[in-house]
This record gives sequence, structure tokens and C-alpha cells, in this order.
Amino acid sequence: MAFYSEAPEIALPIDRVDPAQRRRFRSISIRLYRRAVEIRDGRFVIRQYLDAAVREASEARHRARGLHGEELSAAVTADQILAGIAARAAGTRPETDQLTEFADSERQTSRPMDDIDALLDVARHLPRQPARAPHLEQVSA
Repeated sequence: MAFYSEAPEIALPIDRVDPAQRRRFRSISIRLYRRAVEIRDGRFVIRQYLDAAVREASEARHRARGLHGEELSAAVTADQILAGIAARAAGTRPETDQLTEFADSERQTSRPMDDIDALLDVARHLPRQPARAPHLEQVSA
């Protein structure tokens, strides 16, 4: 639902739509694709801040809540994203032997909508916040 809260004009999934709605979907598909790419880029940036201890604690907590499979990996990935963002902001990287991958890194996403579904699964486990302007990276000359 994070996509929807950020851009209410994006309604997923689109199962059966009339021709007018299909034309509208085509007009937003580039924005949706771009958003997915930006999310993947952001994940790439914080990957170097992923601490195995965070992943292990998150997996234990969510397993105790009864989560398993893709739902478990999505919940853990959401926790990893939040912890990775915080670690990056603090400038603290885990030791090399403590680095880990995202819990959902093994998920197969062979079609574009599979990728969107995977991102939405993670987004459902992130805290809901009002839309805000994107963070602009400072580029040094």
C-alpha cells in the first residue's frame, strides 16, 4: 500500500479494466516502473549497511508472530530497510563478517508485475507515513 499512499492514482493489481482505464494505466506504467527502479536503487545503496544480527532478530520476532515463507521474508526485509537507513544516516556499517543480504533476495521475480508484487509485500510491513519529498543526495564536485 506504500505505492498507493505515495501516488493514489496507482491502483494495483489491474485485473480487468475497461479500455479507458487501460489507457490510463499505460500513462502511469512508466511512473510505476520508474518508482520500482528507484526503490531497487535505494535498496542497493543501503545493502552495505545490512547487519546479520538485525536480520536474525527480525526473523525470530516475526516467526514468533507466526509468519513464514514470502510473508516472513517481506517482513524481515522491511525491518532491514529501516535499520539500513538508520545505520546509513548514523554512518555505522557492520563489520564485513556481519554483512548479510536482504531476506527476500532469493524471491524470483521474472515478470515486471512479480517485482511490483514483491515490493508491495515489503511495503505492507513498513510504517505508514504521509507522502514527502524525495531525499536529494548531495553530490560533491
